[in-house]
Amino acid sequence: MNRKLSALRSQFHEREKQGRHISAIRVEEAEPCTCLCCGTEYRGNFCPGCGQSRKTQRLTFSNAVEHITSIFTNADGRFVHTFTDLFTRPGYMIWDYLKGRRVEYFQPIQMLFFLATIYLFLSMLMHVDIQEEVVKSVMVTQDGDANLAVFMENMQNYAHQFLSNKAVAALLGISVLIWPVKAAFRKIGRCPQLNMTEFFYAMCYMECLSLICSIILLPFFWLFGKGVSDMLFPLDIALQVWCFHQLFQIGWKKTVWRLIIAYILFFLIIIVLFSTIGIIIGFYLTMGGNVSL
Repeated sequence: MNRKLSALRSQFHEREKQGRHISAIRVEEAEPCTCLCCGTEYRGNFCPGCGQSRKTQRLTFSNAVEHITSIFTNADGRFVHTFTDLFTRPGYMIWDYLKGRRVEYFQPIQMLFFLATIYLFLSMLMHVDIQEEVVKSVMVTQDGDANLAVFMENMQNYAHQFLSNKAVAALLGISVLIWPVKAAFRKIGRCPQLNMTEFFYAMCYMECLSLICSIILLPFFWLFGKGVSDMLFPLDIALQVWCFHQLFQIGWKKTVWRLIIAYILFFLIIIVLFSTIGIIIGFYLTMGGNVSL
């Protein structure tokens, strides 16, 4: 019984690593096709001369429906495929993409902006804003100095406006986090094989997964309020542990400890950054300046 369970677990793990990939059309079995764009005669899915698909046909109502649905499926199911793999095998999927299996998956930055648009639309529709609660819990207006109080209030408004654009906020956050993560995992598993740009794309996919979870949590935030927003950070950490565990092919404990080191470095960077800003503001106030932006 134990052997059967072990065998089934091994088969499931192997299928999880391999995933589902698009089958290539056999050229010798494909019928000859003349490209409607450049006139090249060829066999295969796409014209070797201009790249147009062999499925190009006369425009009909069904084409219009297909073009509309392609917003969500990218015409050949890549969005759905990427969405499914992000929820079942995120680290393995990211590795497949980085190693060259890119035609099967939606581009990470494009997907990030698309999901951010969906998030913004749904949050406006339900009149909820998770970011506003996060900003309020972090940016506290200081009493005592009226000038500083106005500045902190304005900074809170700017932070809220900035975080409302989830895609831009995520990209800038990745740009800062990528350095400590790369440093923490630099000699572990597959990490040495990746350059900074590949790291950036990998973390964009992780942000897509996090954004999907935020979209799913929006109705619960609408029902239960701030308690849901408190779940976002630990949920993001858990998702990153899962992704890095699969991406680098290392143990769970090692993944957790390395990620803890990465976030310690990340918060040190943030502390230094905000301390520097605070020193500049303090010096400006002592000189009698006005910081009410």
